[in-house]
Amino acid sequence: CPAVCGQTPEMPACKFRCEFSGCLIDAEFVGDEFCDCPFNCEEEAGRGFVCGPPSCPCPQVCRDDFPQCDPVPVSELFLCSESGGCGINQNKVNDLTCDCPNCEDETDAGLDCVQCRCPAVCGQTPEMPACKFRCEFSGCLIDAEFVGDEFCDCPFNCEEEAGRGFVCGPPSCPCPQVCRDDFPQCDPVPVSELFLCSESGGCGINQNKVNDLTCDCPNCEDETDAGLDCVQCRCPAVCGQ
Repeated sequence: CPAVCGQTPEMPACKFRCEFSGCLIDAEFVGDEFCDCPFNCEEEAGRGFVCGPPSCPCPQVCRDDFPQCDPVPVSELFLCSESGGCGINQNKVNDLTCDCPNCEDETDAGLDCVQCRCPAVCGQTPEMPACKFRCEFSGCLIDAEFVGDEFCDCPFNCEEEAGRGFVCGPPSCPCPQVCRDDFPQCDPVPVSELFLCSESGGCGINQNKVNDLTCDCPNCEDETDAGLDCVQCRCPAVCGQ
């Protein structure tokens, strides 16, 4: 404090107010390249830094003694602009998991906090579980809870069940043909009982359909021993059509 009112030069400010959170931190922490303001590291904004996992998680509460860490350059992060500008790693964008508190990192994937669980703050640990699974062959999104449930949901090849040794295939379990989560469930067929159309995403047909002079795989690979192809014969658009 000054010895008298209006002392010149004026006393330096001793605190910095973090606008987004309302917290007060020691003024000497401003511009020290460490994150002290909760959620967004705003006291370092002038130096081009934000806090962001995994190397520099954001402090979550008002305190001056948050363990210091090297903040991440803004250029390396996706900024959750609607959540105070906190940052997440670029590889977390459109990974089918909400990492921003309002899920703005998943807008291209069409996800929001209604469909998926959202973290209270950026970089929350443990991370939110993925709420969707992307079927690589078709590009479809299905609910993550459907993975490994022994029912076929990914169109054409049942790839979400591959780890359990299943594929979809007629007649007991036809493959879904379109992107949807509500495809009627059925018992998938063990791989050992099927011929896999490997060039068509791994969809399956019954073994008795191989070399029966009819193309059942989309590229007719089930008739190679018979010397047939899609030039000579009509081929289905999908397995089990």
